[in-house]
Parts: sequence; C-alpha cells; structure tokens
Amino acid sequence: MYNSRPKQTFSFDNGVFNSPKKIIEQLNSIDFDVILFEVYPGVDLEVLYETVIRKIHVAHTVSFDDCYKEPSELTSLLAPYLTEDDVFGKFSFHEPSELVVLEKIESLKKQVEEKRKSGKVLLFGTGVTQFFENALTIYVTITRREVEERLDRGMKNWRADNSAEHINRKIKRAYYFDWPFADGIKETCLPAADYIIDMTSPDARMVSNHVYHEILSVTAQRPFRLVPYFASGVWGGHWIQENFGIGKEEVNIAWGFDGVPEENSLLFELNQTLFEFPAQDLIYLYPKESLGEKVLGRYGKEFPIRFDYLDTIGGQNLSLQVHPETDYAYKKFNAKYTQDESYYIMKSTDEAVVYLGVKDDVDAAELFEALRKAKETNQFSDEKFISSIKVKEHDHILIPAGTIHSSGTGCLVLEISATPNRFTFKLWDWDRVDLDGKPRPIHLEHGEKNINMAMNASYTKQHLYNAVETVKNSDSHLIERTGLHISEPIETIRDSFSVKTTHYTNQNVQMICLVEGEEIIVETYRNQQKERLVIHYGETFIIPASVQMYTMEPAGNSIGKTVKTMKAFIR
Repeated sequence: MYNSRPKQTFSFDNGVFNSPKKIIEQLNSIDFDVILFEVYPGVDLEVLYETVIRKIHVAHTVSFDDCYKEPSELTSLLAPYLTEDDVFGKFSFHEPSELVVLEKIESLKKQVEEKRKSGKVLLFGTGVTQFFENALTIYVTITRREVEERLDRGMKNWRADNSAEHINRKIKRAYYFDWPFADGIKETCLPAADYIIDMTSPDARMVSNHVYHEILSVTAQRPFRLVPYFASGVWGGHWIQENFGIGKEEVNIAWGFDGVPEENSLLFELNQTLFEFPAQDLIYLYPKESLGEKVLGRYGKEFPIRFDYLDTIGGQNLSLQVHPETDYAYKKFNAKYTQDESYYIMKSTDEAVVYLGVKDDVDAAELFEALRKAKETNQFSDEKFISSIKVKEHDHILIPAGTIHSSGTGCLVLEISATPNRFTFKLWDWDRVDLDGKPRPIHLEHGEKNINMAMNASYTKQHLYNAVETVKNSDSHLIERTGLHISEPIETIRDSFSVKTTHYTNQNVQMICLVEGEEIIVETYRNQQKERLVIHYGETFIIPASVQMYTMEPAGNSIGKTVKTMKAFIR
C-alpha cells in the first residue's frame, strides 16, 4: 500500500529534545552572552516566542525583524520582481544588507554591546545571523508545504501587509522573494548552527548540530523517500484517492508531489519523536554526496529532477499550455533553466488522449488569433489546431520546452521533468472556472513567444511519442531508454525485471518510481552494513550519487513476476 508518510528511524543518547520544556532546559544550561534565533519565514513567531523564547533566562530579548525596511517600502523595492501579474515574477537575489536600515543595525549592535554588560541578550528574526556572530545559534525551520498552507489560511508573507491578498499572489511572492532570500541565509547559517528547531507543528522540538548532520549524512549515503503531498485542482481526478487512499475527503486530487526536494520534506523518527525537515537541507549540507560532482557543477545546490502525478481519471483536461524556452526563462524570470518535461502514462481509460503539438500546416498567426479570440468568446477549436494522441499504460510522451501540450481526461500521469514548476503558460482552459469560482489566468503574451510551431503532428508522433530504444534484453531483465528529447537534459531508463538486478549510479543522483508491480526491495551497503528500502507501487525514491551500486528485486506479491521502474538522471 502506498506510504504517504515514509520515515527514517534513529536513536541517539543525547542531542534530541522532544518538547519545548526540554528545549528550554537545554538552552538555559548553556553559558553564552548572546543567543541568536535565525527564523525561516513562515514560522509562527508568536508561538515560538510564547513557547520557547520568553522562557529562556536572558536579561534582554530583541526582535531583529524591526531592523528591516517597513513592509510598504520593501514591497515598493520588490515591485520590479513581484510585478503586477498574479502568477509570474522574477527571482530576487537581494542580500540582507540591501533590505535593512543600516542605521538601525549599527544602533542595535551598540545596544547589544551595552546590554551584554548586564546579562544575556537574545535576538530573533530572519537574517540575524548575517549581522551578529560569536553567539549561540539556533536555526528555526519549517517545511515549505506548511508555509503554503499557512499562507492559504490567511498568514501574511514575511515583511508584508497582505493577509487578505489572493493566495496566488502570496505564493508568488514567496516563490520569487521570501524563499530565495531565506534559503540564501540558510545556506550560510545552517551548517554551523548549534541547534535546529523544527516548528512545522506548533509543538517545537530540537536537535543538536551533531544529530542533524548525522541524520542527513546517513540519508545522503543510502536510498530514501521524501514525504509527498497532494492537492486538489479544477481538473483533478479520483484514481489517487481510490487507489492510494489519499485525500478521500477532498473534492478530487489533481497533483501528487512525490519527488520534488525543493517542495517536499524528510521525516525522521528520533528517539520515538517525529521531526520533519525541508528536504532541500540535505542538498545544502551534503551537496556532493547527494547530487554528484557533475550535477553540482551544472546546477549548483539545486535538485534538477522532479517526479509528480497528474490525475485526470474521472476528472477533466489540463489546460492547453506551453513552457518557456531556456533563454526566455532566464531573461524574463531570472530562472537558471526551464521546465522541460515528459508524461509517463501510469494508468489510462480507453478514451485517454494527450494533446501534443500543433497539427501539420497550422498557420501560427491564425492559431494566435484564435487563442486571443477565445479569451473573449470562450470558444476554441482544438480539433482544428492541436494534435492529439491516444495513449495507454506505459506510453512515454516527451515534451521539450516550446511544445503545446495537455493531458486529456482519463490519465494518471507520472510527470518526469526539470524542477522549475511555475513556468506554465496557459493558452486555453476549456471555458471553465477554478475551484474558487474564478477563471484561471491565461498567459498568451508569454505563450505566443514560446510556441515552437515545428513541434507539429508529424514531428511529435515520430520523435516525442514512445521514442524507445532497447539497451539490453535478457530473459529476466529488459533495459529501455525512453527519453527524454535530445534538447532536454534528463535521461530516462525503464527497467523491467523479475529477479534481483544490479544498478550503478556512476556518481550521478537518480530518481526512480515503481511503475508496475506491487513491491520491490532496494538494497545497498553502507559501512559494510546492508541497507534495505521497501518500495510499493507508485512510490518514488532517490538514489544519492554517493551510492555507487545498488540492487532492485521483486518482493512480496511481486516475487516471481515482472516489475517495472522508471529511472531519471542528468545526462
């Protein structure tokens, strides 16, 4: 059965503090003149203050966030990056020193020096570690998914006065500013932080630097799963609800994110207490071990591959859409690379189709005019302009940037793509409104500049539909290269096997999903000790680059049967 809360279990003699009381006792036992709480945006400062900070024995407590420019001034400064668009902006790479009032910083430093004479000083807020040092440092973290849910419930963005703003604009501000800004601070602060507090849930819990490094170091040396999350959408279906047992109380499930380290989390059971940390922390602390030198050199400390689900079985078509080509993504959004992708068909109904490219001999000007008119008339003839392909289980559809595409109803798609996940230009949304009753944004001004008319029916059927090449074929193991397109950086391999098979990473991180069969066992060795990970149908797992060799074999009810996995890595 699909496991929606995969965890790793560790035991430690010390360094794990499973309640606010234990945290306070530990911090009060340490003799330090200055204590810094570096806080990730989205953490509930009121809860943190009431349950932990105010109970620490210090003479003076100071909120560092007061040193930043006022919210209105900050919003004006960010206007060129946040833009007026509801969805798209440009990545901001502001440094903390650009956003604070320097006179306030200098004044605060003098106050701290003076106050230290009469007792301990505690400072808390985002960026405090960038201006103070030689202090006891506590990093306060939260998962990105929890931040998104809090924004949806009415929380303001960091240093903003926007609690009533639409969730799309809140998420946009977080995506283009809050998170890049805070992640830059995290990257410098986290490795040396003395303690890390998990505030994903209101009941704070803490680990020491040693424990945090230990659990992430081990994770970077063996196969592991992320904590997935699922979300409803106007086109969502019901296969995931009915077969994975996920979100049965929701109106539907549209997306399932089971392989997106920047969005997903890692769950640890430490001394019988659950801790949940952002998966991206693994990449910040152990980038070479996790990604490998080649990927690290090309992408930096970013995980460049993502697996996610699109469920339209019992649902509707996705919007007709296109993703930007690389130059456009960089020039318009400050993005390092674009959203090349593919659709792997996990399940399908008899009527299932994927829309892919334009029909042969379609005139670009006529297509663009029809799309513009559709915004006014709510009518668009996809039969006239857009090519479609009937699909079935295990088909693989390649979608390089610039290709018009959409999953039709009746598909459970495993989307294998590059990590950027906001650069979808909707061209036509089938004359419908979103779950909130409002039309979803259409972005023809971006889309028209990125549609590659060469991706027509003749080309897509020959080069983008089941472009499968057999690499090896034996009685017990079939290896097939299924993509991606030559213009895309990701290689995909489908392994079909009925016995234990051996695989190599070549020091290159791999992401894998079990796409046929009930269960497999993934096995490797770490420090001469056998490590085993049980994987069920539909679950995605990661093989870090530091794992030189691993095996996969059918298990449970799959013993003696042929199972299939889809593997992705950077070419």
